[in-house]
Amino acid sequence: MAPEGKNDTDTLVLAHHALARHLARRYARGDRELLEELEQVAALGLVQAAQRFDPTRGTAFSTFAVPTIAGELRRYFRSSRWAVHVPRRLQEAYLAVRDAELEMTAQLGRRPGAAELAKRLGWPLDDLLEAMCAGGALSSVSLDAPTEDEDTGAALSDRIGGHDPGYRACERRDELEQALCELDPIAEEAVRLRYEQQLTYGEVATRIGVSASHAAKVVRCALGDLRATLAAEPA
Repeated sequence: MAPEGKNDTDTLVLAHHALARHLARRYARGDRELLEELEQVAALGLVQAAQRFDPTRGTAFSTFAVPTIAGELRRYFRSSRWAVHVPRRLQEAYLAVRDAELEMTAQLGRRPGAAELAKRLGWPLDDLLEAMCAGGALSSVSLDAPTEDEDTGAALSDRIGGHDPGYRACERRDELEQALCELDPIAEEAVRLRYEQQLTYGEVATRIGVSASHAAKVVRCALGDLRATLAAEPA
């Protein structure tokens, strides 16, 4: 291997080709098809690092090259690998999680759990899970792709279910929840106490500080508002 202080692009690239491949493998995570693409990207990053390297600064080339190669790999993921559009914020978050997971796996000898990753990054667990879910947009599968069932030769589209009436029920529950949130706070609380907690009007009245008859009136008026709001929702 040539000395790292020798500023010769070809020599540096040849001497550190294994480093570029190692970084590509880390990002590919066992995906052979992806690995071929990433090795080319990593090689490009290695060449760029060799061209910009200044041995007079006293820094080892490998130390200088790793951030450059990793930067090219990350840029490739941001610009080329996403099958579905994902906001830049989530792209960056996913790649940060990926880097942290690789580092912790090397340190722990196993893949870290979500809570461990969140602690390492200093993120709330919900933010970490959102970033991890974004990774699902990195690739897509054709609906015409064959399934693993070799006997039937069925395509993936054959396994997709049809219309489920339960979907509309879920949508209506979401619409109701939104309509509830648009009520006056006292009316919202009264309706939730009456129908979610199944309290009597007397109990509702005690909780919201009015008489039982007034509590019943508040609930009736709120139900009328909810019906009007839901009736105005597009079908």
